[in-house]
Amino acid sequence: MSKLQDHIDSIHSLPLAEAIRAIADLTPGLTAVRFPEYGYWVQHADYEGLGNLNYLGRIWLEAGRRCYETHAPLEVRLIHQSMDDPFYEIYGASYKILNEGLEDGSIAQPVLDESLGCACCRGEPDATILAGFHDREALYFDEEEYRSIWGDEPDHGSRTGYSQDGEREHALNASRQQLEEALARNPAVGVQSML
Repeated sequence: MSKLQDHIDSIHSLPLAEAIRAIADLTPGLTAVRFPEYGYWVQHADYEGLGNLNYLGRIWLEAGRRCYETHAPLEVRLIHQSMDDPFYEIYGASYKILNEGLEDGSIAQPVLDESLGCACCRGEPDATILAGFHDREALYFDEEEYRSIWGDEPDHGSRTGYSQDGEREHALNASRQQLEEALARNPAVGVQSML
C-alpha cells in the first residue's frame, strides 16, 4: 500500500484534467484525523499514513484557477466544481478536530508571524475554503469565452484582477446549471482540447 502523502504529492505534477480527476477520486475517501502537529490532517483507507489536507487543498484551489487560465473544457470544470462541498465538509471536520486539540492541549498552537496578514489574505487553503471563497472557482471564464458560450445571458458574479503579465483581467462566473445546459446543447464544447 502506498503512502497517502506520496499520492497527494504526485497529483501536483499531473496535467490539469488528470489532477482534477485524481482529486475527485481521492476526496470522498478522506477522513479528518487528530495529529499532535498543528495542521489539518487526513487519512484514507486505501493508503498508509496521513496526508496534509492544506497541501491537497492548495493543489485543488490552483487547479480551479488553472481552469480559467487554460480555458479548460466544461466537463473538467464540472468535475472540479463537484468537489466544492466535499472539500468544505472535510475542512469543517478537520477544523473541529484541530480546535478540540488546541483547547485540550494535545495540539500546540504555532507561533504566527502577524506581519504576514490574515490567513485569508495569504490565500491559505483552510481559510479560503472555510470562508467559502472556493465556491465555483473553476467556473470563471474570461469575458470573450463566456460570451461565446452564453451570449448575453447574465453571469453569476465577476472579479477583476491581474494576470502574471500585469494585464488587467475581468472574469465572469457561470453557474453549474449554465455549464450543464451548454453541454446539453453542444457536447463538443465540453471536450474541447485544452490550450
